[in-house]
Amino acid sequence: MKYPWQLYHWHFEVSGKCTLKCPRCPRNDTAPVPWINKELDLEFFKKTLTPDLLKNTVKRVTMCGDIGDPIYASEFLDIVEYIKQHNPKIHVYTITNGSYRKPDWWKKFASISNEYDTINFSIDGYDNQSNNLYRIGSNWESIMTGMDIMCKESSAFVYWATILFSFNQD
Repeated sequence: MKYPWQLYHWHFEVSGKCTLKCPRCPRNDTAPVPWINKELDLEFFKKTLTPDLLKNTVKRVTMCGDIGDPIYASEFLDIVEYIKQHNPKIHVYTITNGSYRKPDWWKKFASISNEYDTINFSIDGYDNQSNNLYRIGSNWESIMTGMDIMCKESSAFVYWATILFSFNQD
């Protein structure tokens, strides 16, 4: 083995950008967060996840947003495409709220994704008003459009994840 440690699963905070103002998010805390409005670019991924690593070692890449939302990284689709070009069987796991991306963006994401991938839509309501009680500033129509396109045009596993609140528990 070329590497002395396990490198199967990589978890990236690919973007510190987000359109929402969720109350428990570090972006809305009083302490300054150095990652706000920063992102990792395609060159970072090319240097970090080399073709050799992608072909022979990596099994899963998680694109999550603890401070931001990965889909707002300027080169997010290029990054996923780069990973898939070197190993289409890598599980790309994307966690997003899904707001404000246009249908053509989702169609491109659907065309890159495959049956090995997962997209988790983090939605905490049952309509725009209830979702905005926690996911403040979200856009229900664009979320539903994204989910619809990913379900219909991609073979990725798509699901809706919810934080349980008193307003959405039923």
